Amino acid sequence: MIKFIPNALTLANLAAGSMGMAFAHVGSYRLAVFMLLAALVFDFLDGFLARLLHAKSPLGAQLDSLADMVSFGLFPAFLLHDFFALAAHDHEYAGLFTIGGVNAWSIPIFVYVLAVALRLANFNVSHDQGHSFKGLPSPAAAMFLVGFPALYSLGIHFNPFEHPWVDSYATSVEAMLAAVVLVSALMLVPIPLLSLKFQGMSFSVNRFRYFLIILSLPVIFFLGFLALQALVVLYLLLSIIHLSIKS
Repeated sequence: MIKFIPNALTLANLAAGSMGMAFAHVGSYRLAVFMLLAALVFDFLDGFLARLLHAKSPLGAQLDSLADMVSFGLFPAFLLHDFFALAAHDHEYAGLFTIGGVNAWSIPIFVYVLAVALRLANFNVSHDQGHSFKGLPSPAAAMFLVGFPALYSLGIHFNPFEHPWVDSYATSVEAMLAAVVLVSALMLVPIPLLSLKFQGMSFSVNRFRYFLIILSLPVIFFLGFLALQALVVLYLLLSIIHLSIKS
């Protein structure tokens, strides 16, 4: 039963992603964002406990990919697609074309789902992504995309400075579509990126992982929900520095 705990957390990840789509469908963007955050926590914990309890299994690996496909693939695309339709009302060209009642400009968002499927399938058949990733992990890509509805519905908290540009950026259809193209490409380009799987507790071996955790705290405190995107950028920068030092 103890070894089933990681799989239970993986199922919780899947449940959070599924509930997130339900909340997005009725326009409850705040709850949808919180479901994405819950899925991220469950996704981290299932891998952490699987290693801690020595409970890794082929079943767990396949279940994890299936859950990630929903929570970090279909759910973010569905949420952003729904949010795009709301934002498009304020843009002349973005609201002009529809196909069967669906905003035509929002359809390319689902290219992201295809990219996630390819990313996860590649990870499943790869044997050299234990201590590093090839391409942007799907949870990080999902964080970046969900940053738009998160900023719109929750704004920047814990920040003493006003940012009048937040609403215009959060509802920018151009920024959303550019983000979809960018994160989809980053998932598929086989560039080595830092894995968050700690190798023991040694600081020298895991220093960039510790740096990411330490630097994340002020980023979250000062930027609030803008940190969803800022942390992805920070992760990419630390990965590039880590790669340059290794080479």
